[in-house]
Amino acid sequence: MTKKETALLLQEIAFLYPTVFAVDPDKLPAMTEAWNKVLGRQGYEETLERLYRYASENKRPPTIADLYIRRHAAYDSDVLEQMKQWEREAVGHKC
Repeated sequence: MTKKETALLLQEIAFLYPTVFAVDPDKLPAMTEAWNKVLGRQGYEETLERLYRYASENKRPPTIADLYIRRHAAYDSDVLEQMKQWEREAVGHKC
């Protein structure tokens, strides 16, 4: 997600929670920077969908942690690929 998309996300939160989540235009650049450091590696569309699901169930605005998409450790490692390689190598060998 780009910083511009992060700013749009913050504005969307402000639209969904107008009385409790005000985005001060003077603070928006710093706020965008902080939120982007955490959410920046996520896709904008998937984060926006997470926001909408959250908003449909919660009266209070989300925190960064509420919108952060936790990936299972296997997604971030090559363990699954290594297992596939072992299977490919084992096919040619008799047990």
